[in-house]
Amino acid sequence: MIDIETIMLTEAEMEMARRLAFQRNDSKKNLKGDYNMTGRDQEQAHFDGVRAEIAACKRFNYPVDTGIYIGGDDGRPDLYVGNYSVEVKAATYKPPILKFNTLTDFKSDVAI
Repeated sequence: MIDIETIMLTEAEMEMARRLAFQRNDSKKNLKGDYNMTGRDQEQAHFDGVRAEIAACKRFNYPVDTGIYIGGDDGRPDLYVGNYSVEVKAATYKPPILKFNTLTDFKSDVAI
């Protein structure tokens, strides 16, 4: 059994997630190849991802990256826990497994 910790976001954190998701989605609208593996629309996928990033940052007391990067984050870690770089992924399927397009897409030390 996987032990999953629930992190509750405040309304202010949810609003931050909505704003960042919209901005990140908007920055990629004209790029080819921006897709997700779940069939969700892009804005929803960004919203789910940003909420996961905010929750992980909250859990590990790390500042949320509010940057908007044209073409994506270029493999930058979402946060650091101690000396470990961490990539945050949001899963809407069960069991909640991590999926990457290719193994080279995974550049961090740890994924959650």
